[in-house]
This record gives sequence, structure tokens and C-alpha cells, in this order.
Amino acid sequence: MTSEEAWKKIIDKLSIDPDDYKSVPQINRIPVWFSASTDKEFIFINSAKMESPSSKITTPRKIVFSDFDQVYAVYASWADGEKGARSEVRKISSNTAYIFALIKALLQS
Repeated sequence: MTSEEAWKKIIDKLSIDPDDYKSVPQINRIPVWFSASTDKEFIFINSAKMESPSSKITTPRKIVFSDFDQVYAVYASWADGEKGARSEVRKISSNTAYIFALIKALLQS
């Protein structure tokens, strides 16, 4: 699936059902929850509405397609446990954890 197709699927699902999602840490950490919604152009990340423990987001984050595109390109390597994949993409985006969680929850479930 291309990044454009993945983005569209996530946007479509969030426009129908904005919800809380949990992070997907690779090391032994407790996942934190966050909420995701969309205006059909951007994805907005905020503290969880119902689940806990919630991420402590003080200002809502906005994910744009170009950010998603770069992170999506590295997702498979990260999911396969490739060393350094996440640290490389963190240099590109501060929203990596949220994008990875949305990919896992909405595209692989």
C-alpha cells in the first residue's frame, strides 16, 4: 500500500470514528493513550479522552501528509525490529510514535 493510500484509509476511519489509541513502544514500557481526529485534511493528536494512562499533550499536534509520508516509509523496518529505524525517523518527525500507533491500529487490525 502506498503512503497516499494509507493516509486516505486512516483519514477515512478517523472521520467516521475519532477515538483513543495506544502507543506501541518496542521496549518494556507501558503504552500511553492519545486521541486522534481529523478534519479530512490533517490528523489531530490530543490527550486521551477515555483511556489511561493518557499522554500529556498540552497543545494539540497536527500531522500533515508530508510528515506521515516520511514516517510511513520507515514503519515496516521499525515493526520488523530493525535497529536504528525509529531514531532515524525521529530526526524527521516529532509525531513518530503517534503515526506508528495509528498505522498499527487502523491499517493492521
